[in-house]
Amino acid sequence: MSYIKNKTSEKELINWLKLNHMNLLKIGLPDEILSDRHRWNYLLDHGYDIDSGWDFEQLVIAETKVFLTLVGEQFPLDRWAYMEDLRRTVSGV
Repeated sequence: MSYIKNKTSEKELINWLKLNHMNLLKIGLPDEILSDRHRWNYLLDHGYDIDSGWDFEQLVIAETKVFLTLVGEQFPLDRWAYMEDLRRTVSGV
């Protein structure tokens, strides 16, 4: 699990998701992913949700920037494999 190998406690992750749930919903992330820490970590590692097929390409650039800001304020983005790809997408590189 990403949150274990990167020393983010499960409790810290769950609390952060609860605090940011509405903001993440507003930018388009599905509730079923936000409500399941395993699906959340999979999304951040791989860029899509295996159960629903949802991926970050469904967000516009402005929404993606908000997402990266929200997550980046609490966690180093390099904790998850896909976040570097997402940052490149936003920067146009």
